[in-house]
Amino acid sequence: MKTKWEDFAQRRKIGLQHFEGMNYDDYVFWCGQRNVIPVAIDKFQLDEDESNVESVPAKKQESAKFIFKDLNKYKKSKLLELCAENRVKLEGNETKKILIKKLLAL
Repeated sequence: MKTKWEDFAQRRKIGLQHFEGMNYDDYVFWCGQRNVIPVAIDKFQLDEDESNVESVPAKKQESAKFIFKDLNKYKKSKLLELCAENRVKLEGNETKKILIKKLLAL
């Protein structure tokens, strides 16, 4: 079951300003990983235009190298963020162990 962005954002106390460095496609991917219905592109761009903070250009990632010991220390939520950043395809029912295996396979 997908959650509306407004409900998700209110519960997590986040807003669209947290996604200033992302383009809309990355935002939609991030929402898809969390089963959230993203806002429309015009609302996303409108909020992005209203922000007065300069956005930081996205860093180029050559290839992510992870160490098992480090990944094993992270909580599942942090592993999900790493998967989203590295565009790892997820089905939504992965365990922490499976997330670590997918990140190590990059």
